[in-house]
Amino acid sequence: MPVPSCQLETDLPWGLVRYRVCGEGREVVFLHGMLGAGSQWNAVMGRLAEEFRCWALEMPGISFSDAPADLTLPGLTHWLQAALAALGVAPYALLGSSWGGEAALHFALHAAPERRPRRLVLAAPAHPCWQPTLGQRFLLRPLPARCGAWLGARAPAGWQRRLLARCYADATRI
Repeated sequence: MPVPSCQLETDLPWGLVRYRVCGEGREVVFLHGMLGAGSQWNAVMGRLAEEFRCWALEMPGISFSDAPADLTLPGLTHWLQAALAALGVAPYALLGSSWGGEAALHFALHAAPERRPRRLVLAAPAHPCWQPTLGQRFLLRPLPARCGAWLGARAPAGWQRRLLARCYADATRI
């Protein structure tokens, strides 16, 4: 199974976009959620890399890409459009989970027609009408989000299951 490359980066007008890439073939772009990182897609990318060129982008303000001034959904649409153009990714399928799923949906609806994905896959996206609370807005800021992503990647699986069990009616499905 191919392993995604170490973290790479390319310049955008407001800073660096960081990403991982592996494989050859049709292109698939992965967006992670809040308190996540592009490395969460490594196992999936490794399995798909025999048929697809897989790109895991580090979301700005949440993970390791430099954040533009505007981190709203329209701002993320602009960021993603610029990142894909800078990387030369086209045509492509777009897959997003959680906040990355919401950003992917907004992008598919509002990006320039020639930049829109050919396929869109949403894995448990954030609700399109979600209005973050004050605490959630704090977690969306770069430093708390990066700290949370770092801690989440190192937390034991049992701890994550206990935390998620509070969110789901049937904890056996976690």
